[in-house]
Amino acid sequence: MKINPITISNVQSAYKTGKANKTAATSVSSGRDEITLSEESVAFAKVLASAKEKLTAAEKPDEDTIARLKSSIAAGEYNVSSTDVAESILSALITNP
Repeated sequence: MKINPITISNVQSAYKTGKANKTAATSVSSGRDEITLSEESVAFAKVLASAKEKLTAAEKPDEDTIARLKSSIAAGEYNVSSTDVAESILSALITNP
């Protein structure tokens, strides 16, 4: 399989070809722009809106815990196990390759 490199001339010719085809297909103009979304994009928008609502509605972190962690980090007393770090990295790589 041959993959052609992307060059300015390739992009320009593809754009001109696409533009010419669209102009011929839409010779009658209604004066209004129209957008049609696919079912997948509508479903994605719903999921995204739901996720945003859940993040907004999520409880704020405990301020006492945050203050305790900040003070222990500042004092140099906060230690994380290297095993925990390795497990976290590996699990992230497995779930999000």
